[in-house]
Amino acid sequence: MSRNYNFIIQLYTSDTLNGIHNDSLLYYLGQMDSPTGKYNLAGRLLRTGENTAALNIIDSIPHNYKLSDSQKDEWKAMQAFFNLLDDAYRNDRNIASLDSVELAQLESIALDADGGMGALRARKALCFFYQHCLPGPALPKSMSAGNKKPLPPLEELLSDLDKVSAFPNPAKDYLTFSYSFFRENAPQRLLRVFNQNGAVVQTFDLGKAREGQQLWDTRKVTPGIYVYDVYEGERKVHSGKVVIQ
Repeated sequence: MSRNYNFIIQLYTSDTLNGIHNDSLLYYLGQMDSPTGKYNLAGRLLRTGENTAALNIIDSIPHNYKLSDSQKDEWKAMQAFFNLLDDAYRNDRNIASLDSVELAQLESIALDADGGMGALRARKALCFFYQHCLPGPALPKSMSAGNKKPLPPLEELLSDLDKVSAFPNPAKDYLTFSYSFFRENAPQRLLRVFNQNGAVVQTFDLGKAREGQQLWDTRKVTPGIYVYDVYEGERKVHSGKVVIQ
């Protein structure tokens, strides 16, 4: 899943995705409860000038996660990489304008055979910005081509970030739909409830709000299993089932 998030992040930062605010991206990165998610969140914060917050996230990772030995080595390389970027930004430079001392530090990180993603990021920076492309594997073993699967379509990836739940389930008198969507400025959203015969028994207009709840009064609803679908315009973005007793 983190690879899918990375793909969306790359599109966002290239202005490929419309209707997604920076705050939305930061929010969803913050929901990725893994070291990879925190690395991505810290990187985004660093690029928006929130250096202290970014470094605090990096420093907190070994305290918040039980890291394997290889993950500890990767974290050390990532920490060195982020500290290097922080020093550059504080001196009005960036990854593309490092001085000779910083370049030597970047190469040292890139040559760390156990540096994982930290070494990979340093290696990519050297090659892209300074045309200094180091020999050796371009990806950590965990990301080798043999382990990769084709990415799903973009719309499917975005739908995976939408969260819709129903509770209590089973329900008797009332049921609440809770929702949180990734896109801002999306088409109007509708939630439709179907019975087992496929007939629509209830339609809720969720408007364009990114987050909220919708109450369904089920006191007069025939007991049984119901399917609900959520639509953005004509596109279905989520489905689920509820039981009414």
